[in-house]
Amino acid sequence: MKKAKVISDFALAGGIATKYYVNPPATQDIDFYVIVESAGIDFMAPVYAFALKEGAAFIGQHLFYDGKRLDILPAYNDLTKEAVENKIQVTIVGIKVPIITPDYLYFIAKQVGRMKDKERMKLLYPFRSKDFISLYLKHFGIM
Repeated sequence: MKKAKVISDFALAGGIATKYYVNPPATQDIDFYVIVESAGIDFMAPVYAFALKEGAAFIGQHLFYDGKRLDILPAYNDLTKEAVENKIQVTIVGIKVPIITPDYLYFIAKQVGRMKDKERMKLLYPFRSKDFISLYLKHFGIM
């Protein structure tokens, strides 16, 4: 998608990204945040069209590729855009993958706020960086 200029950037997020750092509860999907090139009400249409062209398929409301459920999510605010922009490269099963750092996974989980996100925050907290406090204050203000 990046080479085809459908998106300008992306990073692995959610439970699978968390799994790179810790052993979280099971997850049902693979989440990616993308920064899209298009605009307008159907701004994600080129992303889904590209995925379908590459062999993905919709089953109900979910997108599947190679038997795995994908959630391709737009970087919807400053926090998620910054998370994608500050991703790191890791190797997972011999494949280089851009992945969101523990700090940003923690902050996104805090922002989303579901029970499983609160559990994820507890798991990620020990992996925070030296910049954690300043990033926290930037996105959430006083603790």
